[in-house]
Amino acid sequence: MLVVGFIFTATTVFAQSGSLEGKITDKNTGEPVPFANVVAKRNGNQIAGVTSDFDGNYTVKPLDPGTYDISVSFVGYGAVTLEGIVVSSNKITFRDVKISEGIDIEE
Repeated sequence: MLVVGFIFTATTVFAQSGSLEGKITDKNTGEPVPFANVVAKRNGNQIAGVTSDFDGNYTVKPLDPGTYDISVSFVGYGAVTLEGIVVSSNKITFRDVKISEGIDIEE
């Protein structure tokens, strides 16, 4: 009985990761951007990376709870970085990202 309790506790302790999901779209047209690169960084180190699907959707998992910077890039588009994205344990954090063709010049 003690062994079963230990296994249950150990499994619960190690299953404390979260995930990040969203959609990559073109800032001007609103169309999805398929096959864009999405990289999760923590303290300047790359933790995980994925590619968006045909509809622009992406899922980065598992991620340990904490604060991440998310970089999105695609050929012909300017790279976008979202800073301070908080990922909680056993939860999905949603972040959609809009990217622009070429260099985005602020007015």
